[in-house]
Amino acid sequence: MEPGKDVNDGVQYIRRRELYTDLQKRIEYLHAFLNISGPSIPTLSHRLYEKLLQFDITARALRTRTTATDMHVEDFFTIDSPHVERRKIFWKWYLYKLCSDPSRIEYWDYLDKVGIHSYECLSWLYTRSVL
Repeated sequence: MEPGKDVNDGVQYIRRRELYTDLQKRIEYLHAFLNISGPSIPTLSHRLYEKLLQFDITARALRTRTTATDMHVEDFFTIDSPHVERRKIFWKWYLYKLCSDPSRIEYWDYLDKVGIHSYECLSWLYTRSVL
């Protein structure tokens, strides 16, 4: 059976082995599974911060930049506060880049800039003949 084709009642066939051996197929599956595309990324970013602001521990961490204290916070950020808006923009950029083409060097440059240790990652991919 051809991958991505409906098997039965809308269930798509995925070759299990390819998820472990083919980075491209794994990324394609993740894109399909998560249904992350251009229009849904801003919504996902907004929902993430709505959820973070629902709990005092994460709302406090956004305000104080630490989870090491239970100190009282007079005013938590709101979903529309400038601080949260900037964070949502960064998160959208991150998701767009993360969902972009991993065969392009710009993909790896960005991950390197945001703290992913590309040497270890590239080394791991190279040793498994992914690159």
